[in-house]
Amino acid sequence: MSSSVKCNGHDRPVLIFCTVCDVAICDKCLTSKEHRGHPRSSLKDACEKQMADLAKSTKDLEGKMRKLGSVPALEPILTGLENNFTKSKDKINKLYKDLDVIVEENKKKALQLLDAMEKQLSDKLLDVEEKAEEIQQGMADISNDLQELENETDQNTADTLKQYKELEER
Repeated sequence: MSSSVKCNGHDRPVLIFCTVCDVAICDKCLTSKEHRGHPRSSLKDACEKQMADLAKSTKDLEGKMRKLGSVPALEPILTGLENNFTKSKDKINKLYKDLDVIVEENKKKALQLLDAMEKQLSDKLLDVEEKAEEIQQGMADISNDLQELENETDQNTADTLKQYKELEER
């Protein structure tokens, strides 16, 4: 699968997600020292993991807040939480946008392939139709030749009988 979304470092289509660096990477990134040995995941799996991490962080925060009871300085926590949500939403939107581009490209390729197959089949059917017409014409010609041969045979038989009768009469 190829993508129109480009890698920031190489301006090449992104292929996969580096889970250590938390970034979508291209084929050159895969072979670079920067990402060598890093675990990777598909773009879709990375989106799903971001969602799961966000849900876990929210649950952990709710648990800590219940333990603390009334907390006087919630403003910084809420701001950090909002920033985390915003970053996560941005990452998810980007990853799904990448997936949409890939799906659209694959759809175009599949439709082009289907069109080519349809044209090829249509051309073959036209060839078969032409050959069928040639065969029908050939059969008609054979039928005419047979009819002429029968007529000649009947005429020759009649002439032969006539000559035979003449000889017999002499």
